[in-house]
Amino acid sequence: KQTSKELEVMRTPSASEVIKRQEEAKRLKKQLDAWNALVEFRIHLEGALSVGHRLPVGEAAAAFRGADSSVTSGVDAVAKELR
Repeated sequence: KQTSKELEVMRTPSASEVIKRQEEAKRLKKQLDAWNALVEFRIHLEGALSVGHRLPVGEAAAAFRGADSSVTSGVDAVAKELR
């Protein structure tokens, strides 16, 4: 039968194990921070996409652009910036 002191020594992690676990914890924290940043970025993109989805397309967009020449120049400027 093992003494309580022997059991305590067996349960205590070595210094190398502690360092290894700390390094793994740092890597996991960085990974979690990266995922959180991606989720935050996705949330911001959803707002921009919802605005984009409300814009007219096809014949409606052509009619909208044809009705006002300032709209046409604005649309062309934005399209040029996106390229």
